[in-house]
Amino acid sequence: MKEIRKKILITGATGYIGGRLLKSLEDSEHDLSCLVRKPEHLKSKVSDQVKIIKGNVLDKSTLKKALQYIDTAFYLVHSMGAKKGFEEKDPLDKAHNSRWGGIIILIYSVITSITIGSAN
Repeated sequence: MKEIRKKILITGATGYIGGRLLKSLEDSEHDLSCLVRKPEHLKSKVSDQVKIIKGNVLDKSTLKKALQYIDTAFYLVHSMGAKKGFEEKDPLDKAHNSRWGGIIILIYSVITSITIGSAN
């Protein structure tokens, strides 16, 4: 049985988890798009088949454009290093759920803090 070709959006593709997910999905038959703030950080790392969209998840107009015709969205943006108040601006907040309307699957990853060091 042939797999159905999906249109997939990855946010956070320049990060650790998003970058590895992107590499994994590049070998699939799916149509991949990435919403990034700085396309130059990603362009040389992906094949020409990956659509790179310049934008920001906090900008309603670029987020709406990126989500157009998408079946599956991976939301891998985190708030580490963000200025205070990121939680209020998070596009997955209840007040902003309409931005994600029509998406069949949304994978949401939240990393709020990481402690590096020994357990001692």
